[in-house]
Amino acid sequence: GLLHMVFHITNLLWLTKALALASSSLAKSGCDKEYCGNVAIPYPFGIGVKCWHDQSFAIDCNDSTNPPKPFLSSIGLEVLNFSFRFESTVLVNNPVFYSNCSGRKNSAAVNLGGSPFIFSYYYNIFTAVGCNNQAVMTQDDLSTISGCKSTCGDPNTTLSPDNNCNGINCCQTAIPRNLTVFNVTWNRDWCSYAFLQVDEPGNFNLTNPFAVNSTEYVPAMLEWALNNDSKLLITPSPRDRTFYCPPFYTDYTRLYCYCRHGYDGNPYLPKGCHVHKLIKPIPEESQQTYQTKTGRNQYRKLKKIGN
Repeated sequence: GLLHMVFHITNLLWLTKALALASSSLAKSGCDKEYCGNVAIPYPFGIGVKCWHDQSFAIDCNDSTNPPKPFLSSIGLEVLNFSFRFESTVLVNNPVFYSNCSGRKNSAAVNLGGSPFIFSYYYNIFTAVGCNNQAVMTQDDLSTISGCKSTCGDPNTTLSPDNNCNGINCCQTAIPRNLTVFNVTWNRDWCSYAFLQVDEPGNFNLTNPFAVNSTEYVPAMLEWALNNDSKLLITPSPRDRTFYCPPFYTDYTRLYCYCRHGYDGNPYLPKGCHVHKLIKPIPEESQQTYQTKTGRNQYRKLKKIGN
């Protein structure tokens, strides 16, 4: 259907970008298995004990599917893509939660607690579909952390630029910062479903949430960081011209890294960022100006550090 086609086309776009970055190895030196199916596995992630940074970044490659599919072994979610472009993110298949829908069973809560991952406040949005529906996100103890409510309308409603998810049969809301548990409860007895989805143009965002009732998973974005300790393979320095490692939110014991403008590759590997063939690097004296003024993602990250 339409949803499958959108996922397929966007998958190809992400894959093209990943393959372009992988012209030089993104994996740790000495690691032979750099791919699981169509997904490049960059360090600090890896397949095998010697290839990942620590157990949280271990990848299980399921070879029983064609093509094989990578899973984060620490949290059990399928990986769709990795990105180091301004932020350290991993795109995963996150379960859709159903309530009283024929042929659908509810999913177990997704718990990222104890891992380096959080659901991205900047890239995800909570969506619930149903008539006269109130869906809430809850913690493990079932305490409410966020939610939304929809009224009834035409059950055959489809979304368009002029008819979006505006509270009639469908509602949306932002998620809390630093969210590590995703669970959903309802206060109605008829079919409803809810999910956490990427809300970023071109990055698997769903133009029609009503079509989700035909699937079990939707793409969601996780952010992550590394502990700033002796296990790092790199020595972060604000004066390095190829990569930059600011603190993760306001936690100065953890950091995330990205290649500076004009460079591509893996910032977590020694000399892992290389000059981009199509983009001229910015002179060192202009890097700080670029970091503070260019791009929505950069603004978002600076906002994180300041809050």
